[in-house]
Amino acid sequence: MPPAKVIRIDEEVWAELQKRARPLEDTPNSVLRRVFGLPEEGTENDKTDIRITKLLESVEDSVGETPQVRRGRKDYSFLSKTEEVVASIRPRQQRLRIETRKETALKLGLSGWDRERKKGFFGEPSVRWYIPDGDEVAYQQAARLLEKLWLPHA
Repeated sequence: MPPAKVIRIDEEVWAELQKRARPLEDTPNSVLRRVFGLPEEGTENDKTDIRITKLLESVEDSVGETPQVRRGRKDYSFLSKTEEVVASIRPRQQRLRIETRKETALKLGLSGWDRERKKGFFGEPSVRWYIPDGDEVAYQQAARLLEKLWLPHA
């Protein structure tokens, strides 16, 4: 990708960009690319994995807000309502892996994890759940798990 250019725009143009933007998805550049009929920038790897999008939509349906994730090199950090990283979601071949601190899982009454690690994603004891692709029941259980992690907790 060539180096980015800086442009100055007035308030009216900025307001039009905001009207055309997809919330929590677009940048000014992506809006302009769509307006000009240019192909979307980047590769499929730049987009949120469709399985994670599906999981987040299910959580949103339940809590009424869209939970936030931050993309890392190999995984996504799942943020709580208070914007604390409370879980790691890692797309794997034919499944997703959700990991959180064991202490957090116990505090929230979460159980049934598939694996326990002495030193996991957070650098401390953690637990993991594996969600097979296409298993709707497992996806719903994972969504309930993320709902509990998303809500503020002391």
